[in-house]
Amino acid sequence: MMKKPDEVFNTVLTIAGESVRLFPFDISSAPRSAMGKLVGNGRDDSDSVVAAMTLLFSRY
Repeated sequence: MMKKPDEVFNTVLTIAGESVRLFPFDISSAPRSAMGKLVGNGRDDSDSVVAAMTLLFSRY
């Protein structure tokens, strides 16, 4: 059963017009070679990403 996502830790980003949820624990576990074609970036949502990473390092 999936828990409800944390609104800061699992913030929603918009990439190439699609809403995607950030899962910081997965960032380091997926090799770049496993990713598909680059379609955008999270630059516009950088404050949300920084808040999620700050929560990651302060809580865990």
